[in-house]
Amino acid sequence: MNILARLTISTKILILLLMLGAVTLAVVLAGNRSLSNTDSAYSVIIGEAEAPLAIARASRNATEMSYAAYRVLVYSNDINEAREAQDAEQKAYD
Repeated sequence: MNILARLTISTKILILLLMLGAVTLAVVLAGNRSLSNTDSAYSVIIGEAEAPLAIARASRNATEMSYAAYRVLVYSNDINEAREAQDAEQKAYD
């Protein structure tokens, strides 16, 4: 006689649920491994990009300071644009 014919229906359902659980566990573990590898790869990319990003920000701030300094020199002290230029220069410096 066949092995499945001897089992009760509840045992057959339990076997199917255990197989489904095993497949689900395998998918979860594969997904976890894939996400870990992706995270490691992006961590390397981000680590390599920090120095050029800092240089670009410093260059932008230096350009903003130069432009703000020019505006401070051009405008007289009593107008609002000069005060705004002074604030912009200080903000770029900080």
